[in-house]
Amino acid sequence: LMAVKNGTEPTAPTGTPVTLTFRPDGTLNGNGGCNDYSAGFSLSGATPAKGDPLTIGPITSTKIFCNRVAAQESTYFSILKKAVAYDVVINTLRITASDGTYLSFTAGKQ
Repeated sequence: LMAVKNGTEPTAPTGTPVTLTFRPDGTLNGNGGCNDYSAGFSLSGATPAKGDPLTIGPITSTKIFCNRVAAQESTYFSILKKAVAYDVVINTLRITASDGTYLSFTAGKQ
């Protein structure tokens, strides 16, 4: 789930799943709906208003153009780059960006 416009317009990815896996070595990776991506992350810094601190980036990805999901993937990467906080409730991870947009992930099987 991606919520844009300061978190007021939630939308679900269409057609292709978006994935995110955090690794113990301080890196993350996944698929944005078309392209594979990876980045470093940090769980330190100033405590944000919502959740615990999180910084992601820079993000590197493959460069396949998928017309059907290009806008969705661009929005997804934009929110990830602006991440400032995360919180976990039961099996749902929420990543909040500096502008109030957020990503919500439900834990799945690996």
